[in-house]
Amino acid sequence: MIGLVESCGEICTLSDIKAVQHHYQTPRHAEHYLLQLHSGGEPLKLFAFDYAELEARPVQLMPVEPGTRLITVFGGPAEDEAPFVDKAPIIAWALCFDGQVRPVTPAGVSRGFNPASSGNWYPEYLEFPNGAIHQFGYDAEPENFGSVAVVIERETRRQRNYEAERKARAAAQAGEASQ
Repeated sequence: MIGLVESCGEICTLSDIKAVQHHYQTPRHAEHYLLQLHSGGEPLKLFAFDYAELEARPVQLMPVEPGTRLITVFGGPAEDEAPFVDKAPIIAWALCFDGQVRPVTPAGVSRGFNPASSGNWYPEYLEFPNGAIHQFGYDAEPENFGSVAVVIERETRRQRNYEAERKARAAAQAGEASQ
């Protein structure tokens, strides 16, 4: 059910959550969150991956202008790999548990690009019916992109720069290891 939260065999309702307390990783314990409950009792413990699902949980859906789409560019890291674009219709806006507004596609609520997360490596963009394209996510740039081609060029360049940096780090580590 959309109104229930489950972790480690314990269940509570979204409306019973009073506060969320973040605990960073310690030597014998993984990073986790404690949910303080209105009903009292022991706090409910959530691990980071459970909390990531909770924070993107919609608490209210709002209508979207027809023709609004979510664009994801999958760029090839190598020069000979052609990027491709996925365009999904946005069917609603979701006001989520963490207070963020996120697009809803037929596949569900999009969390947006978060560089600290391994869950979504490719940044996402919103294409509005008037043709405006804006990046969506945690590190979104506040600029309007003129076309999908500009977005493809930007993401291809970003992916190739990342691959070059990764290879340079690996070479540097290999050089240090051989000394």
